[in-house]
Amino acid sequence: MILKVSKRKKTAYYTAFRIGFSYLFLSFFKRFYRVGSFEEKLSKLHSKNALLLKEKIIDLNGLFIKIGQLISVMSSVLPKAYGEAMESLQDKAPVSNFERVKPVLTAALNESIDNVFKTFDETPIASASIGQVHKATLFSGETVAVKVQHPYISTIANLDLDIIENLFKMMNRFFTFNGLDTVYTQVKIMILEELDYQHEADSMVIIKQNIADIEGVKVPKVFTAYSTKNVLVTEFCAGVKITDAEKIGAFNMDEICDKLLFTYCEMMLKNGFYHADPHPGNLLLNENGEIVILDFGAVGTLSKATRFEIPKLLQAVLANDEEKVLISMQKLGFLSRDNNKERVAAKIIAALQSFINSGVKMEDMDYQTIKNSEMEDLRKELSLKELTATFDVPKDWILLERTILLLLGVCNTIHPNYNPIDTVKPYLKNMILSKEYLGDFIKEGIKNQANIIFSLPSRLDTVLRKANKGEIEFEIKSLPKSAQKLYLVIQQFIFGLFGILAFVMAYNSNENGNKAYEKWFLVIAMVSLLLFIYVLFKGRTNR
Repeated sequence: MILKVSKRKKTAYYTAFRIGFSYLFLSFFKRFYRVGSFEEKLSKLHSKNALLLKEKIIDLNGLFIKIGQLISVMSSVLPKAYGEAMESLQDKAPVSNFERVKPVLTAALNESIDNVFKTFDETPIASASIGQVHKATLFSGETVAVKVQHPYISTIANLDLDIIENLFKMMNRFFTFNGLDTVYTQVKIMILEELDYQHEADSMVIIKQNIADIEGVKVPKVFTAYSTKNVLVTEFCAGVKITDAEKIGAFNMDEICDKLLFTYCEMMLKNGFYHADPHPGNLLLNENGEIVILDFGAVGTLSKATRFEIPKLLQAVLANDEEKVLISMQKLGFLSRDNNKERVAAKIIAALQSFINSGVKMEDMDYQTIKNSEMEDLRKELSLKELTATFDVPKDWILLERTILLLLGVCNTIHPNYNPIDTVKPYLKNMILSKEYLGDFIKEGIKNQANIIFSLPSRLDTVLRKANKGEIEFEIKSLPKSAQKLYLVIQQFIFGLFGILAFVMAYNSNENGNKAYEKWFLVIAMVSLLLFIYVLFKGRTNR
């Protein structure tokens, strides 16, 4: 492991430059290669660079192991060679000699290991970027997992963060991406939280309580009396890595994926507090088919406003409603209200929807498939500057996006034919009809309809004024009378539609046992019906 500051910086920067330059060099001479030859050379370069990157990550160790772990599950975005090379970093990161770890453990516990543990295995059973895990037994007879930080991590953590920040700045010189500074800030916060095992212990306790009612999912018990900032003692849970297909082949992969996604939907959208590092090394499957979630150093939070808007965004994408997608993305903070940005975003959304609706399965979701899809045509149509300048990066979204990426990577590995939409779509439907969200949706629906109704006179007045001034270039005969009839027809349509929707929602509320909402919907439906009859009668008397 490289601990010398100057050499550590040199290795990181030189590796990034070497890999980046190799691709630029090959791309420059692309025109001179015959058909098929370039793809062959590119594939070999992927494999070569992936092995180089893995070698340097292992040399650097520390926080760079986390980068390798993230790359290992990005098979849908990066070439497969990178995922395959980095997979061993998931739960086989370099270990620290126990003689160097022992002082850290003793200082954290404030007493000898022999006074706390009946047995203690000095050989770690797992190692990660920040710490390693040992198996032990308490004097009470309970088998526990003892996670202790690497002795060098506190020294190199700030240095690694500075290097990562500089790499982000270098990227920003080439690509002006709104919110890149926010990305780094959130990554830094996440890493600093992971360095505090007491924070992890508190997070485990909260999430364990939040998902206690979900059958088949387990969060280990925390022994708070022995847990400190540098040491975490939890219940030992046996199991195999969830992506170890040979050992878990006896279980139903559909059920496992369903259970996994449902659990994370509950954590994210219902509780707003979730486990944000679901890479394969942190997800076990025990002999009973239970999913065991480990390592809560990285956790994310979602505000109520974000949790309210995400289901609407997903529904709009699935319904191919471009306008609502744009509105939701603006509310979530992805887009500012800029016409040019909306134009570019509309093209991106349309290409994404076409890609999703093309029926591509998870097993086909790789780098080459995306390259040959509408997304590649979009890349040619829009400049890189337009693409990177269009979107902002909301604060809540950074960890969420990473978590979703990791989850989909896990599902893709254990069940390539699995379609996550089949699980997410019914969940969203039930969520929207729940008491917590239904009231908010009703209020927003009423507010939107009221805005439409009350803004119609002013809008019509504006049209009439423009028409009278000759600013509208078409002829309208009997303008005032025609406009009045048009206004009445629009009112009839709105009141009629709103009444029908209210009756439908009343029926759904009755089916779901929401009696309070059923009464409110019936009241709204009756009022809408009366207004519809009034407007209809008024329209006939004005003929």
